[in-house]
Amino acid sequence: MSRTLILSHSDIRKLEISVTEILESVKKGLVDHALGKTLLAPKLTFRPEPHSFYTSMPSGNSDDRILGLKLVQRPSVPLKKGPGVFGTMFMNDYETGQLMSIMDATWLTSIRTGAVAALSIEAYAKHPVEKISLMGAGNVGMATVLCLSESIPSLKEIKVLKYKDAVERLRKRFEHTDLIFTEVAEIKDLFTDVQVVVTSLTFAGEPFVKKEWLFDGMLALPLHMRGWQDCDPLFNKMFTDDYEHTKAWLYRLDGEIGEVLAGIKPGRENDKEKIIAYNYGIAIDDLAVAKLVYQHAVRNEVGMWTTLDDYEDKYLI
Repeated sequence: MSRTLILSHSDIRKLEISVTEILESVKKGLVDHALGKTLLAPKLTFRPEPHSFYTSMPSGNSDDRILGLKLVQRPSVPLKKGPGVFGTMFMNDYETGQLMSIMDATWLTSIRTGAVAALSIEAYAKHPVEKISLMGAGNVGMATVLCLSESIPSLKEIKVLKYKDAVERLRKRFEHTDLIFTEVAEIKDLFTDVQVVVTSLTFAGEPFVKKEWLFDGMLALPLHMRGWQDCDPLFNKMFTDDYEHTKAWLYRLDGEIGEVLAGIKPGRENDKEKIIAYNYGIAIDDLAVAKLVYQHAVRNEVGMWTTLDDYEDKYLI
């Protein structure tokens, strides 16, 4: 029999895992993927209702000796209290298959997406990065700013598209930093006097970025893949996190982020290149953060242990 560690959202938040550790873990996972040390199957998505999804994401890492499965969903009827997208992570031993942990994957999903965005800026942006813009300040947008605030020391200002109380929430959340948050009224305003444009929307019915807004040296990060389709042919380089997940619609491919971080392929090669990175959001990232969460929880004695495989015999029926 084996023991399984159950970790709630509040358990995970108690651990106070540093952004530095998260970035290092996600980077290792992406590099491992480029080096052929991972297992990754396509996402399987059901859409029970319009604008909703229920997605399974399996993965494995032979170097870390773990397997994982994340279930993530966006319900058509939102939770009264809680995020619009939430999920659950299962982590198993690579050899025995024993279930090591079941954990809430909602914070995990947001923070790993922010970490991949920060690593993309490291790999593809024109440095030093002083100004970026942000469309969408939900959990993923907030996580992205958190990762950037601790990994890009040159960052001074973030332009934010006006939407409800987005700017005020960002200012309050990052009041301990020197970051300046400037509210802009229109999408086109996000494309002036910045180096990176980040869009973070969970739903967009039609493309919303216009070709004439693009500029030399820019980096585009559509965190949820939406809105930029009309502009794809105008970019000098296009990257992704996993080609097998994106090859059906990717206009061109210059490499995966893991290949760039591993030094296998170049990222930005001059200050005029227009670059876009379509990071689909792969389960390798979730597994990397889940392992980190598990290690911290065991070390700090956080969570609840249970046994599910309390079999008494090989034959059960």
